[in-house]
Amino acid sequence: MYLKSKFKLWAFFPIILLLIATALLIFTLSAFFTRHSLSLPGAILLLVFFFFIWIWSLFGELRTKVIKVEIRDKEISVSGYLGMGAKKIFTYSEIEGFETAILPSKYDTYEFLYIIKNGKKIIKISEFYHRNYGDLKFALSDKVRSLGQKNYSLFRDVKEIFI
Repeated sequence: MYLKSKFKLWAFFPIILLLIATALLIFTLSAFFTRHSLSLPGAILLLVFFFFIWIWSLFGELRTKVIKVEIRDKEISVSGYLGMGAKKIFTYSEIEGFETAILPSKYDTYEFLYIIKNGKKIIKISEFYHRNYGDLKFALSDKVRSLGQKNYSLFRDVKEIFI
């Protein structure tokens, strides 16, 4: 059996956000240095905001959630950054199991599936970003045991960007 993840259109949102943040950062810096139309504290506040957007988009979303997943008979492989990152391969025997979490939003709820190895989340499959999330979850449920559902925590999600 072979199953490959497919992206939803939302998977490209972090890239668009990065481009917009970069353009605004360039505009802000040019306004500060050429016309001094922005105060130093205002410029620093905007820089902190832009760097947060960059870190969150690049390392939080693109690296860990907008991932290409390939499920095979004996292993699962994952590569971040829309599949352009380095490929990591895990055998099912080294995986403890998977947990799910529900992320409520204003218009819908989305499920995340976290594959656990040595007590850490090594793969995060998102219903928000993956069009065939249900197929991926079903294929994994035959190969890896379910560890149940956990509560979603935004604080934990942000913390895991840096771990």
